[in-house]
Amino acid sequence: MKRVATLCLTLLFLLAYNYSNAQHKSFVDVPGLDPSVKPGDNFFRYVNGRWYDTAKIDNDQAGVGSYSFLNIPQKRLLQNILDSVSKTKNTAGSIEQKVGDFYASGMDMATINSRGYAPLKPILARIEAINSISMLLKFIAAETAAGDRLLISFGVSPDNKNSSINIAHVYQAGINLPENGYYFKTDSTTLQVQKAYKNYLQTLFQLTGSSHSQALRMRI
Repeated sequence: MKRVATLCLTLLFLLAYNYSNAQHKSFVDVPGLDPSVKPGDNFFRYVNGRWYDTAKIDNDQAGVGSYSFLNIPQKRLLQNILDSVSKTKNTAGSIEQKVGDFYASGMDMATINSRGYAPLKPILARIEAINSISMLLKFIAAETAAGDRLLISFGVSPDNKNSSINIAHVYQAGINLPENGYYFKTDSTTLQVQKAYKNYLQTLFQLTGSSHSQALRMRI
């Protein structure tokens, strides 16, 4: 009987200890703080200094952070599912067969590369045929309806002046660099980005049949 009583007291003590720890547990991750910096001097460095200096970005990623820690495992899980259904003989017409075939076609780089820019030729032909403002507007409208945002993009989001309602927004689209500053700034880093972007455009022009000299002129 004494052993049972002792065991019960031990269990109660452990439960109380764990509860006490849970009550006082901090949910703020503080190792990233840099206490050597005064918050009033540089709040960003104070809050993120150690993390900023030690965080590593994987070679296949553009950034790192809490979203990555949550998102990347889910992407890998989704990839495993897609790999599985694409390699399985599924019932014709089933969701598994459609998803598996779609994924497999997107991963078939040999076939994709062999086709070159052939899938784009109909769109390029329509662009070549544009000879008026009305034709341009019709082309933009048709492509927007198909999900291809060219010059104009539409969306629904909260009103900037009244966040309690959602309204339609129209804004500029069609630029590939993150913002217009990338096209106009002249600092060394931006100039490197501009050079790389021009080389990218030149490569695209050459892949669609333009000569080196033609592509060089068109990229500017």
